[in-house]
Amino acid sequence: MWDTTTDASLRFARLVAGVWEIATVDAEALSAEPCLAFDGATPYISYYKDLNARDLSLAHEEPPGWVIEIIDYEPPPPKPLFSWRGKMSSMVIDLSGQKHISYLAITGVPAPIYSELKLARKTDTSISLEVVGSEQTPSGFGGPTSIALDPVGCVRIAYLFGQYAAELGSLTVASEASPGGHWVLTAFPEGDSVRSPSLKITGRGKSGISYCSDEPLGSYWLKYMENTEGQWGDPEFLAESVRKCSLSFTQDGRPSVAYQYNPAPRVNHLQYVERW
Repeated sequence: MWDTTTDASLRFARLVAGVWEIATVDAEALSAEPCLAFDGATPYISYYKDLNARDLSLAHEEPPGWVIEIIDYEPPPPKPLFSWRGKMSSMVIDLSGQKHISYLAITGVPAPIYSELKLARKTDTSISLEVVGSEQTPSGFGGPTSIALDPVGCVRIAYLFGQYAAELGSLTVASEASPGGHWVLTAFPEGDSVRSPSLKITGRGKSGISYCSDEPLGSYWLKYMENTEGQWGDPEFLAESVRKCSLSFTQDGRPSVAYQYNPAPRVNHLQYVERW
């Protein structure tokens, strides 16, 4: 578990014998947007560091403290240009310990915005960076990325193309045709008002996406789609008045979604739905 606080620090919380132990990971991680994954028992956190650096960083626990590495960095361009590396990251760690991190790299003045969807792969000895897709538009890529690996090691990334500032966009999945191979893009006909995609793949290869879809009268609906034998099915409606969601699968392969229920302004509840 992790937390960004008003003192611009990134923190990690661990439940030990019924008590939460909290450690500071990075004391200068303003706007961290963190993603947590484990390599065995070791926690790794990818995050965007917005205090002067504006880079993609990766922290891992190495008692008694934390080790922080810069994964992608570019010197700030002349004002009024801006440049961000590492926004909206998502991370998955494979069985060999290699870290795969999807994220956004954004430059603009402030519009049009030049956006790149990027993938970083990190081993113990090397870091490689790859541009999965790029665009120059009035608004750029639209929000959080969500990464997963299929059983043969191919990377899948769900992302949004559209309104970055509003974290909205049209839902797209980028898939490697083979491990390290070319990218295949699949766009979904949900329009440009999707937010909070969450992609997961089971060990048997079944994949699913949960997301929030902007519906008439300003209500966001929680929806779920599943891929069976290479084909995406129709979206299922799960709940209304939902702002953010996170998908997982049970041990027997049933999808379950935790989500932020937002029935009224400033009213938020954490809820959970599971297929039976």
